[in-house]
Amino acid sequence: MSEPPTLTSRILEGSVGRDRVLDFVKVAALALVVIGHQVAWTTFPDGTASNTLDVAPSLWWMSWALQWLPVFFFAAGVGLRSSRDAGRPWADVVRSRATSLLAAALPLIFVSLVLTALIAAWRPSLAQAAGVITVQLLWFVGVYILVVLVSPVILRLHAMWWVLVLIALVVAIDLLRIHIDDRWGWLNLIVVWSVFALVGAQRDRWARLPRIVLTGCAVLALAGSALALAVGPYSKALITANAAPGLSNLAPPTIVLCLFGVAQILVILLAWRALARWLDRDRVWVPVAIAGSRSMGIYIWHMLVTSIVIAVLVLAGIAPPSLSVAWWFLHGGSLVVVVAVSWFIAGPAQLLSRSMATRLAHTPWRFSAPVVGLAALLAAASVLGISESGLYPFVEFRWVAGVLPYFPLIAIALVVCGLVVSAGRGRPKPERGTGP
Repeated sequence: MSEPPTLTSRILEGSVGRDRVLDFVKVAALALVVIGHQVAWTTFPDGTASNTLDVAPSLWWMSWALQWLPVFFFAAGVGLRSSRDAGRPWADVVRSRATSLLAAALPLIFVSLVLTALIAAWRPSLAQAAGVITVQLLWFVGVYILVVLVSPVILRLHAMWWVLVLIALVVAIDLLRIHIDDRWGWLNLIVVWSVFALVGAQRDRWARLPRIVLTGCAVLALAGSALALAVGPYSKALITANAAPGLSNLAPPTIVLCLFGVAQILVILLAWRALARWLDRDRVWVPVAIAGSRSMGIYIWHMLVTSIVIAVLVLAGIAPPSLSVAWWFLHGGSLVVVVAVSWFIAGPAQLLSRSMATRLAHTPWRFSAPVVGLAALLAAASVLGISESGLYPFVEFRWVAGVLPYFPLIAIALVVCGLVVSAGRGRPKPERGTGP
């Protein structure tokens, strides 16, 4: 009688063919993002909370150590290249990515909507902040879908010098933002993240470069980022913070973040072989695979959990002096709580998301590739509006960043429509010899 499979054997069997290094890099980047969000807030005895950088601006360097979002788009580029090499049509890739992302985002949007409504009834002055903080990280979903939509262009740029062309375009857009109109900068919301996706799509080409060349490119990219920071009107922080004056490097992204992200990716490529040897050990790989199984859910939900933790501390009057030993212990404890609760929520949330996608996939609705693309575009724009302007007031029209028309309830409806269309079955191609 054979022994029942162990957890380790099930994980190893289920992860056959996975790119272990890429999965590890995504898990490590997620860990740094979550850690960054746990040290990014500070509570005060008067019952308020603030960004830690507003209290200690000298800690701006921590935003550089903890800002690894470019890695996720690098991984997206690797995946897009794999899909193209496997012969998957663009519309199928859009359907797959938009379905998984929108199905993951919608439960959070609805939970945040209910919580915001309850807070609006209890303390209206806090409703607007509550309607923003809980959903602000969903910008990742919107931008990711936009990158997938433009992936046919990205995947056609085979030569490595195209990366330099896009970087030059980032500089040009920054100059328009600085000297003409601040709204021009939002074009970099697509271009900067597409730079990282392009490097991912060209990963094999970059990895074949001599190590000395790859090292030189990483050094030049990092030096370029530092130079842009020194001569340009950019904030020292790689996040948006009032105490770090200058242009935000994240909303929208700038050449500072662009070059820093390229340097990060090149350093990862330099370490790729060593990481591969390390991750070949099953005892190392299994914890990574377990963490990666709920990584998207943890990313989606951890800011909501963080917001609840902050609210509890504020109501309880717990506010140790900023950066004191007690402060660090408090934030270390919050990290443990947020990760544990987010992990617990992510499991059922992912089951719910998959159930929604599966049910929609069995509906009789059929949509052509152009319809899928348009629905994904509107859903992505709506998610960006939700993340930037929040859910409250629920029925107030406004312009987001002066460029995106936004009405919260309509935006939510467009996200739902985007999921319905992307999850629906594709329109079958007519057989040869048939049709009008």
